[in-house]
Amino acid sequence: MSSVRRRRYPNGKIFFQAIWTVTGKDGERRQGTKTFAKAGDAKTYAGRMADEVEKRGVADPHRHTVREYLNRWLATLRQKGEHSPTTLAGYRRCIDLISSEVGHITLAKLSAYHLDQAYGALLKSGGKSRKPNADGSRNPCPLTARTVHHAHRVVHTALEQARKWKLIGENPARDATPPSPSPSSARAMTDDEISRVWQAAVKAQVSGKAYPGIDCIVLLLMLTGLRRSEVLGLCWDAVDLGAGKITVRRTLIVGEDGKTPVLREKAKTARSLRTVSIPVVLVERLRAHWAFTAEQMLAWGADYCRAPMLVFPEAGGGMPNPGTWTIRLRQIMRQARVKGVQPAHGYRHSAATALIAAGTDIKTVQTLLGHSTPAITMALYVHPEETRDMAAADALAARLERLS
Repeated sequence: MSSVRRRRYPNGKIFFQAIWTVTGKDGERRQGTKTFAKAGDAKTYAGRMADEVEKRGVADPHRHTVREYLNRWLATLRQKGEHSPTTLAGYRRCIDLISSEVGHITLAKLSAYHLDQAYGALLKSGGKSRKPNADGSRNPCPLTARTVHHAHRVVHTALEQARKWKLIGENPARDATPPSPSPSSARAMTDDEISRVWQAAVKAQVSGKAYPGIDCIVLLLMLTGLRRSEVLGLCWDAVDLGAGKITVRRTLIVGEDGKTPVLREKAKTARSLRTVSIPVVLVERLRAHWAFTAEQMLAWGADYCRAPMLVFPEAGGGMPNPGTWTIRLRQIMRQARVKGVQPAHGYRHSAATALIAAGTDIKTVQTLLGHSTPAITMALYVHPEETRDMAAADALAARLERLS
């Protein structure tokens, strides 16, 4: 985009300023200008500069580095507003990982060899230990194959866009060989573990030392299979206790800075917008939690945050931090002596597995969980049980016996 502006010097002499938009090294859009004595010259120059900017896309592949291009690509995604803050934060982490190894290379010279070398280095020492040293620094540590593979997928997408923008002739990530991630270690809880977790949640609630309503949120996770973001984004205007229904229409996630909670007035996907039936035991517990919420509103008065009115807020109705809730749920898991289960998402795994084991059709489970296709439900959340495996083996043996 370009234009010409007619200006006047302090001495009264007229001049013309060519103006065009250019993206800086930090990904921010700025104006470029140049002064001319004639309007025609200014117009010609402004048009030529605008054409060059459009032709280059967001970077000059022979001058700008991979780091600069990736930062501008991310800035472009942010400007479009089509991605959630959580997604952008994930892209940011992946870009930082890749840039630490190949960020100094010019975009035009980046090759599959460079990327393969980067993946190897990240696998070996691309992470930082959780425990800091005395001076606050953190020692390098290996990254998992899944983390490096995810970084590869992000850089592949970014470089594919560079190819479409005609910045590079081909995408070097296509020929790179990322590490193969090992199968997910996520698992569903057994019946005994679910019982122990529920008892631990009730005990924590009775003690008065845990979050007031910790048993309610654990029960909600157990009986609905909602995502953590959907539970934390649940507001009282989406809860119909009389009908025994919960409507998923908001999500509470972490912002792009990785710290600030953000309440989004939409679900993760179109399929995630859904109404879920809840059993009587959960209705009664939510009713009691509503009574507690009403007491808190009365105690806080006008200072209580009522827009929107969250079901599980922090003190005074404030927005909770998803990371804080992961810590709280992990503490319940530890008190119940349950290991190897994700503190929040493990309930979702368990709910799907239990429903399938009970004979619920996969389409119903897909709708309940808010998945886009039944294939996702089957692939990610349904786990075989040893007892059902034995029953299947016995059924085949019985068939063979009848035919013999």
